[in-house]
Amino acid sequence: MENRLTALFTEGRSVNIIGLRGSGAAFHLGRTARLGQRPILCLTPSETAAQHLVQDLALFADIPALYFPGHEIPPYTPLSPDSRTVAERLAVLFHIHSADKPWILVMSVEALLRRVLPRASLASLAELVMRGEETDRDGLIASLTACGYDGANLVQSVGEFSLRGGILDIFPTGFEMPVRLDFCGDTVESIRRFDPISQRSVEDLEEVVLLPVSDILYPAAEQELRLLLKRFQGAAAELAWDNERVKVMEDCLEQRRRFPGVEFLLPLFHEKPSTVLDYLPDETIVFFSSPTAIAESLALCRERIEANFAEAAAARLPVLPPERIFLPENEWRERLARFPQGRFYDFAHPDMEDGETLEIPCGNHVLLKQQLELQRKNQGMMPELTRQLHLWLAAGEAVFFACRTRRHAEHMAELLRQYDLPVAITEAPVLEPASAGREIVLVDSPLAAGFDLPDARLHWVSESELFGELRLGAGKKKGVQRNRPPVSFEELQLGDIVVHTAHGLGRYEGLVNIVLGGIANDFFQLVYRDGDKLYVPVDQLKVISKYQGLSDTEP
Repeated sequence: MENRLTALFTEGRSVNIIGLRGSGAAFHLGRTARLGQRPILCLTPSETAAQHLVQDLALFADIPALYFPGHEIPPYTPLSPDSRTVAERLAVLFHIHSADKPWILVMSVEALLRRVLPRASLASLAELVMRGEETDRDGLIASLTACGYDGANLVQSVGEFSLRGGILDIFPTGFEMPVRLDFCGDTVESIRRFDPISQRSVEDLEEVVLLPVSDILYPAAEQELRLLLKRFQGAAAELAWDNERVKVMEDCLEQRRRFPGVEFLLPLFHEKPSTVLDYLPDETIVFFSSPTAIAESLALCRERIEANFAEAAAARLPVLPPERIFLPENEWRERLARFPQGRFYDFAHPDMEDGETLEIPCGNHVLLKQQLELQRKNQGMMPELTRQLHLWLAAGEAVFFACRTRRHAEHMAELLRQYDLPVAITEAPVLEPASAGREIVLVDSPLAAGFDLPDARLHWVSESELFGELRLGAGKKKGVQRNRPPVSFEELQLGDIVVHTAHGLGRYEGLVNIVLGGIANDFFQLVYRDGDKLYVPVDQLKVISKYQGLSDTEP
């Protein structure tokens, strides 16, 4: 089936793929990428769906699966996105710009809507530093400043640098740890990754590429700054912005100071900003994980953009029209139409887009999960699960069991052996079902949802789906990873702005005790716009992180 799919894309044709369930789409994406050896963009209806897909691809793809995050703030709000999110977006853009091997880029439709730093600007600003080469240290520091880096006594966050004698510490975009450059004169004697807490070296590097930390970069030359101010003043006059607010923002621009919401002025800093689509090679294949849900999500995004712009414009706030910041509908369709497309539909229906149709028989594990739940009180879940596993093995079919971690895989292996099941443990990715019909193969990487492929005589079981809540980030992930550590309880203060992985920015308002079903539990109370409240169980603290963007107003 993958060979047929690859052949159709090679011919430049679009394909509607019908019938995949669970994480079956990730399985076929991984195999298509491996067989076709072409870059892939996969669009999802939400950020959560994108994160789940990237996690699943770690099981099935041997090429980088890159997650391009959304900004996590509503359009036209006087807030700036988390600095780590911005840095991660730029790191992903540079990867797809410079990579000489295929990759899979996963992002939500909302993330694709926003215009980004021009491709030529990102390429010209990237700075390569190599061990043993001569580098003008003062020039490098000037370059870092121009790329949005801030000086600090000790580097702790992405976008900071510190100079102490002949040692230059930098926390670059796309890195999980800072790097230390040891100079002797103008020669870089060593480059090392180091732990910012202990200050101990972790790894020696031969080279490092330093990227900008923001799309919003003030020009160094006074003449270019005057042009930026002229563009700002022209927009203020054309759109009748409030004079008092214009004066405040104009002062910030003149002094090259960042301010909350400056990201929505991107077209004034770069007259021709790019879109992510501008970074894609011509041979890219674009997949839609769920076209119907994507269309609904896209409509909601555009509705929110228009409504927020109308509200801001009515208040004469300094905001640019949506078409200057976001991809309009006609440009969206026109730009995507130049790529061959794959679309995953649950069922065939008359409203599908034009293209070849491939139907892939596939089952999910919803019924299996229900059966396990029914047996939980009577005999526990394992007897019913192992009965099904025995049936699959007896039929000579391949069975893979995705576990959250290596430790979970080892524990599951012990449990399955008690029911006389042969087991083996392997590492992700799994490219070929080598142990078909002989043993249960446990894999040390999580899967969002299990699936069955009858034609391939293949079953993938998800520990997370059957036994508990899916925890993102438990397994190994290829490519760029999110650099956002979960907050600890001791760090939270009343009124702190936090980021929930699914619901975005909220304000922490303390602990509350709630009784549900006769059981009392403690919850974190998060308050959102218009007073909406979200209660997060204390054992799910890892889904919350502290907001670190620039802001002097509450969301």
